[in-house]
Amino acid sequence: MTFMIRTKQRVAKEVPSVIAQDVSSAMRRLSREWLVPSIVTLAAAAAWAWHGALPLNHDVAWIWEGAGRLLYGARFGSGVDDVNPPLAWWLTEIPAALSQTTGLSASISFSGFLAILGAASILIALRLMPKEMPRSNLVLFAAFSAWAFLFMPGYDFGQREHLMAMMTLPYLCAAASRAEGESAAPPLRLAAGIVAGIGFCLKPYFLFIPLLVEIWLWSRARRMSFLRIETVSMALVGVIYLLAVIACAPDYLALVVPKAAVGYGAYQAAFFDVAFQLLLKLAPIAFGVGLVAFANVPRGLSLTAQSFLVAAAGAALAYFIQSKGWAYQMYPVIAFASVAAALQDAPGKSLISAAGMAIVLLSGSQNAYLQIVDADGTRVRVAALSADFHHHSVFAFITSPRDIHPAIVESGATWRAPACCLYLLPAAVEGRSDAAVVAGKRQAQEQVSRLIRNAPDVVVVDDNRFKLGFGARAFDYLAYFQSDPKFAHFWRRYHEVSRIENFRVFRRGETPARS
Repeated sequence: MTFMIRTKQRVAKEVPSVIAQDVSSAMRRLSREWLVPSIVTLAAAAAWAWHGALPLNHDVAWIWEGAGRLLYGARFGSGVDDVNPPLAWWLTEIPAALSQTTGLSASISFSGFLAILGAASILIALRLMPKEMPRSNLVLFAAFSAWAFLFMPGYDFGQREHLMAMMTLPYLCAAASRAEGESAAPPLRLAAGIVAGIGFCLKPYFLFIPLLVEIWLWSRARRMSFLRIETVSMALVGVIYLLAVIACAPDYLALVVPKAAVGYGAYQAAFFDVAFQLLLKLAPIAFGVGLVAFANVPRGLSLTAQSFLVAAAGAALAYFIQSKGWAYQMYPVIAFASVAAALQDAPGKSLISAAGMAIVLLSGSQNAYLQIVDADGTRVRVAALSADFHHHSVFAFITSPRDIHPAIVESGATWRAPACCLYLLPAAVEGRSDAAVVAGKRQAQEQVSRLIRNAPDVVVVDDNRFKLGFGARAFDYLAYFQSDPKFAHFWRRYHEVSRIENFRVFRRGETPARS
């Protein structure tokens, strides 16, 4: 009798606990299998609609145009001349081919491609999360990741830093699982390694991210763990890519890299300015992450959050080495740190934690807010330039593709140069070195010869007081080029027809515009 009573008491205590565990497990499974994928899918659809209605980012627009040329047989390094490696152009051939096949606009095709890529990356990352991740973490991770990778880039949506950050997501979650002593299914880890490998190959500087993550993993395990499915697949992607560049883009290695090495330094900024720009953006985000970590004392940062913060440190190293101080190069640091805020052991369970995450979201989303209000008038300028470019052939005296190349893509115009701009000219004008002067003058002379042989319908001249690469130096393109008698004779056929802010627009054979 006593045994039966004790048995009933034990059952009365244990059954509710078992039921609670089953309910908790079911909720986690429901989150993984229904709620979280729904959040990600809806966010991707909204991002596609939003970005598809806006002009492409200027660098993305130039890459888009180059990808179209490659589809028609041009070679990277000659037909498409750019200091950056060719992988971004090769990837962009996918949505470019889709656009040519379906007739969809460049913005819709490209943003759709990236929205699908981003959603797939987040969903794969969720499958690679540590198995005991709380339900609230899964939902927050999905929401923060969707915002950070699909909306937060704003105008910089599609930049190589944005692509890399999205594609790195599964690898970072796989690294966190490894740190927890877990190992996901091999096909998922293989996918994570391949996708991350492609992302890291977009720029050589990005290799600092996996380097620091692997050192962090080693420091925790104190044993060699580099030979994993994801790391081996990343390395294989890198080797295949290097061989592809040698085989398919030999002109890039033989012609572009040597001249870029002597002439691209004009775009570098002082270290203090570069550091100040990053600290200005990162300080409030670091404060928000700190609040979330403080709310989880004594547990501190979860291992998954640590993996993202280590990746942010690697992205910061890449930013400093590039030494440009450009906003889009800060993006991976901000995105990784932002997602880390959602990856604590018990986020959102206190006002301090909620305040920290709110600060992170607000501080990291400046680009998205600026794109909504169009504070600098980018959309207005692109629309005005597109009206002047409409189905014409165009060239522009510029050192930055900003506004010009989005308008080229929007208007269906033809760009009359292998490079996006005269990117070697600033170093030549400054006389940084004899080699830089020779390379810059050669690029300018070659472009003048092309213009004389095949005159474009429209020519744009950047008349901005501060031009990219020239610093505070006042530089006049027309005064510089008209010292060449051949160009001066060629230029007589052009007359100014409009001025769109700092861009002077000239048209061949037109009479001067009335004031």
